[in-house]
Amino acid sequence: MSFDPRIPSADSESVSSKADEYHSLLERLTGQSEEQLEEFSKTSTSFSDMLADDIKSSGDINYAHWKEACMACVVAAEATEQWSESLNTYEEKISGLQYLVENVAPTLSNEVQVPYAADSPPPRQQYLKELQRLADEAWDDLEDEAEECSDHIKGGTDPDNVSSLMGGRLDWLPNNIMGASMPVPVDADQGDLDGEELQEMLESGEISQERYDALMATLTALTGRAEYLKERAEHANEDEEDLELNPHEVKYLEAFFESLEDIDSPDDYEGSDGVISLPSLIEENIGDESQRSELLQKLGDGLLTLSNESIGGSEEKLPESVRNAAMGPTLARHENGFEGYRQDDEIYGSDLANLADLLEQSSEETEGGVKFSQNITMSLGGLLESFHTHSDTDEMRTSLEAAGGLEALETLLDISTENDEANRAIFTGQYETDELSHEEYSKLIDESLRGFLTFGESFDQSDIAEDEDSFESYNRTPGGLTALFDWLSDEEVNSNPETRALAAESMGALTLFMADPEEHGPLMGTVPSSISRDAADSLSDAFAAHIHTFSSDVGINGKGDVVSADGYQNRRNVELDSDGEFAFIPPEERTRFLEIIMTDQSAAVDIHSDTIRFVHGEAVNSVDSGDLGSSSLPSGNLAAIVESALENEADHRNLSDEDLQQDKENMWDFAAGAITNSASGADDLPSRFVPFVGPTLSVFDDILKDQLLNTDEEHNPYSDPNGSLDLSSIKIESQIHMLERMLEEHENDPEVQQHPFMSDSGEIELEHLSQLESDGIITGIDSDLLEQNPKDIQLEDLEGIVFDRNKLHEVINSPDEGSDTTIGALDGVTIDRPMSWQKNDRIGATQFDEFTGAYDGRREVLRDQLSGNIPGGEELDKDDD
Repeated sequence: MSFDPRIPSADSESVSSKADEYHSLLERLTGQSEEQLEEFSKTSTSFSDMLADDIKSSGDINYAHWKEACMACVVAAEATEQWSESLNTYEEKISGLQYLVENVAPTLSNEVQVPYAADSPPPRQQYLKELQRLADEAWDDLEDEAEECSDHIKGGTDPDNVSSLMGGRLDWLPNNIMGASMPVPVDADQGDLDGEELQEMLESGEISQERYDALMATLTALTGRAEYLKERAEHANEDEEDLELNPHEVKYLEAFFESLEDIDSPDDYEGSDGVISLPSLIEENIGDESQRSELLQKLGDGLLTLSNESIGGSEEKLPESVRNAAMGPTLARHENGFEGYRQDDEIYGSDLANLADLLEQSSEETEGGVKFSQNITMSLGGLLESFHTHSDTDEMRTSLEAAGGLEALETLLDISTENDEANRAIFTGQYETDELSHEEYSKLIDESLRGFLTFGESFDQSDIAEDEDSFESYNRTPGGLTALFDWLSDEEVNSNPETRALAAESMGALTLFMADPEEHGPLMGTVPSSISRDAADSLSDAFAAHIHTFSSDVGINGKGDVVSADGYQNRRNVELDSDGEFAFIPPEERTRFLEIIMTDQSAAVDIHSDTIRFVHGEAVNSVDSGDLGSSSLPSGNLAAIVESALENEADHRNLSDEDLQQDKENMWDFAAGAITNSASGADDLPSRFVPFVGPTLSVFDDILKDQLLNTDEEHNPYSDPNGSLDLSSIKIESQIHMLERMLEEHENDPEVQQHPFMSDSGEIELEHLSQLESDGIITGIDSDLLEQNPKDIQLEDLEGIVFDRNKLHEVINSPDEGSDTTIGALDGVTIDRPMSWQKNDRIGATQFDEFTGAYDGRREVLRDQLSGNIPGGEELDKDDD
């Protein structure tokens, strides 16, 4: 047998020369020498700094294309270099085997060995066969490597492709060129060394600027990459994987901070040693203010990144001193066995202050992990709750004083509530840890919510305003610690379907929590257990943002009766509608929740005015949808629940029927003022986020509100003992929208939609048209034309008319007696016209009457059951709710 290894068509030396050509091209693109590019591969820098001045100043550069070209050169050079190395390895293997063929094989016998079988090959042949097998195996390896290198070339500058190429030679080059899409070339050993080096600088106060810049650049690259991956994950396909920092990057951060955990705190610092003491050490030893600020920002970003589970970190990877400060006395004792905070409250306060300093200057884009954020929020709520219920109030105040007051708590809460999942977990009572039983952590979460609900000034019932002039809208206390509740109404959160679902679930869970008899009684009570003004103000905003949760049919049958809804009373498992828009909460719990909020008069006014807006909006939207049930019944549900809560709260204050009636009239006046002020842009009454079905109505439109509030004495909304909202003004707004829609439909399809000013007989309705034209509400028509016989006016004469709703409101709201004539003209135009866009036979006359009838019927039946004692009911079938 002979030895016959295969010979590749390329050799390592010629392939290496091709790699050199790519390196040369990269040098030309950047204007830098080979030595300079090697320096750029050793540390983090920006791509623009890699370019020579003459290239940057040569004209407009498309940096995206330039980066792509440079990265393509790097990929091609590295893949080619790897292929050259593979060829060289193969050549060396074959050369070694050839040596054995020439020098060892001849020494072996080529004769069959006795007593072995005759078919057994001679030793030399067996040896050559084994050498051939090794040569073939080397060839197979070479083919695999060839395919791998070919894939790298084809993969180009794709981040995953570049990541798989990264090694000793490339180092920082991919990250410097392409930025955060490329891994940062660090590991645990480097993290440990960098941590020790920073510790030496901070303890001595002597900064090596070159090494300091390199350390800050590394932290910047890592946190920037984490943010890139987080953003990419938010828009990723379901099958996209590995959108986390790689294990080396995470281990770098973990080792970096663990090394800093050995640092000693300054002598005058009352808190713990370790990373948590860094702000005090930096303040004492670093004189440059901008450098102090940069250090705190980079360290804060690094800690938040390391804590974030969604990008590969976790709360458990944080240094222990930071974990303890976030957990507070109870959790730190249970999870870490740390007793320091229970022994000295000043230690806890000092550590809270330093944790706030560490995180306060972190980048807005950097977010802490779920458990880390949850620990902070929960421990702060527990601290606030302890002011009311624990005997160690003085010690807790010591903690707060050591923390520098409420500002530190507000800072921490603003940061911790940025994590949507953490907020949801707190509201729904879900906190998982092996160190605490379900009962223990449920108790901690409940105490935390109670703390946020009750901390601060409560409404004094003796301050109830008796008329509109004496009513003042509440201005939130600076540092009111309501960030957790504010998240529920955050417009950005509620505009994203995924986070909207989290907020809706959380709103439902909080409603159930506050409606629980154990919480409801104290929160309706007296200071210090009653709800604070800040919390009531924030939760009235949350009511507006989640108004569909309060208007839904859950727990209400088709007749408007309250039915049993036991399946929807689990705070840990709140159900949502199919779109994730609102929570399924029984009407009793919704009422009980609002009773608490409405103990604060200003919050009650907000809730009442938002209810008015909602009913108004649903009435107008029904013109477009034609679905009266989906508009009128939710409106009736909401009105009944809000009015019942108002009456029940009045019963709590032992108001007489006469006083309650006066209270309702005041509430209407205050709500009217609130809407009017927000319509006029008053600074102290910002627009509230109240969602509606359909895009046709702007609920903050000035004209809408003017019409809604300018109800004449005859139609006083509280002229009857029931104190219900009169819908006459809403009817006018619906008719206005109807007229606008009819004009629009006619313009779009004149063959199908009759012109609203054309009668069924084919004549122009001159009387109505003339009235609106004389009022200045209809323009764009020759007034002389209106003097003619209606039969002589053609349809094309009306094509240029313009309807001015602003002018209509101005006329209707004027004190002149002629406004009734204008309203009559509006009635005449819309009352008998077909609403063709609804694909049915309904006309304008029946539209609003049917809405009103369904609304009033539902409101009256439901309110009779929710006011006072709430009864039980028939079992609710979830399929029928």
